[in-house]
Amino acid sequence: MAPLSTLMPKYYLYDPSRHILITELLAEGENLSEYHRRLNAFPVEVAEKLGRALGTYHRQTVSKLADGPQKSVFSKQVPWILSINQQSGNLFQALSAANSQLFNIVRSYPEFDQALDELRSQWRFDSLIHGDMKWDNCVTYFENGNDKDPSVKIVDWELADIGDARWDVGAILQSYLSFWLLSIPANAEATAMQLVEMAQFPLEKMQPAIRVFWQTYLETHKVDSADAAELLESCVKYAAARMIQTAYEYMQYSSQISANALYLLQVSLNTLKDPKEAIRDLLAL
Repeated sequence: MAPLSTLMPKYYLYDPSRHILITELLAEGENLSEYHRRLNAFPVEVAEKLGRALGTYHRQTVSKLADGPQKSVFSKQVPWILSINQQSGNLFQALSAANSQLFNIVRSYPEFDQALDELRSQWRFDSLIHGDMKWDNCVTYFENGNDKDPSVKIVDWELADIGDARWDVGAILQSYLSFWLLSIPANAEATAMQLVEMAQFPLEKMQPAIRVFWQTYLETHKVDSADAAELLESCVKYAAARMIQTAYEYMQYSSQISANALYLLQVSLNTLKDPKEAIRDLLAL
């Protein structure tokens, strides 16, 4: 499992009786959300390392895990958000008021219902996946006295599973889009174009990094050029579904759904309806 060992903090100790895991401390590390916010920039070098990290473990680990003694550890669960349209109303009673509103919105659109059913039915078990891939679980840090070129480690692997590699890739793509959408101020008087112009983190500044992430992933995973377009479209659909989960996480303790959560739902719906348009106009791929 050498491909994994280079992607995560070093393991030191596990105490099964106390369920305590001790790993390496990444000194002065910051997650990618913090890193990009501090820099007010989206370095392509970091995107390249992220694309290489995902491509490496997606390509090199599944054959070792699928038929090995470790395979019983993995439950092969489809992400819960892909089944949210199938849940009864009782589930929503335990949620925050904002998330009850959020899921009522999702359930009110037939396009969400159809798209989630389709993505759930198309789920593959083709790779080891992180399961909760997002910028908050990607940590940048400097090692060996190098303060110019940050390294990247992926943390919080407790949801790792044998699943669909497109889910991890889509999660990174939506991390860029969500970071943009969550930086747009709420303004009921502004037009859609004006809202886009108000974003603290403009999408145009992210698009070069998005392109580098995607191209590096293709190269590392050794995806045939003939398959790249189809793979991208399916990754973008999973990104749109993951965006619903991002809205849920954002609203977990809120009493009223926010404008930014509505932005996330709107872009998710638009992307599910026309992924090619999202690829062209949002991701610039």
